[in-house]
Amino acid sequence: MNAESPITLTTPILTALPNGDRLAGFISAGGVVRAILLPPKAVREHPAAKWNEDDSRVDGARSFYDGQANTEAMANAGSAVAKAAIERGLYIPARDELDVIYRGFKPGTDENWGYRSGDNPSRIPAGYPHEPQNPMQCPRIEYKTGGDEALPEAWVWSSTQLAQLDVYAWCQDFSDGGQGNGHKSNELEVVLVRSIVIG
Repeated sequence: MNAESPITLTTPILTALPNGDRLAGFISAGGVVRAILLPPKAVREHPAAKWNEDDSRVDGARSFYDGQANTEAMANAGSAVAKAAIERGLYIPARDELDVIYRGFKPGTDENWGYRSGDNPSRIPAGYPHEPQNPMQCPRIEYKTGGDEALPEAWVWSSTQLAQLDVYAWCQDFSDGGQGNGHKSNELEVVLVRSIVIG
């Protein structure tokens, strides 16, 4: 959290920061505005992992917009992937943060899955359900399919536990943006991020 951040709500998405992070978008987290930052692949990369080992309920990991708090709760409950994220000064994005990243860095050209996927009240501006061609593929070549910085075109974990069934957590398909839930003991891709408060 940096009070001297050069980022404002008018900073263009994909803007590069001096440390190599790129701006993915903005989210309102409990009245606080944060910029979601995607670090370079060498920093954010983590092998596919289980959400947690024993499928137990994790109190404090239900936020749709605060992945940092969710990740801390996961780590306190013994999640290896959450502990690894925190050790690197990063976190696993919450459900709505994950959608912000997909919108900014979609790697491929598949049509987006509609229905409720992309319905994101935490995003600034609020995100409405995806349309077949919106969001579009990231315009930067290094983030497109096959690029050095491309995100995986696969299901990716969020740090948001599903409220109704403790053995599931939210995840998002980075091929078509579909959002759903996965059994916590499944191994899915993980994208680690960081954020800074801007207001």
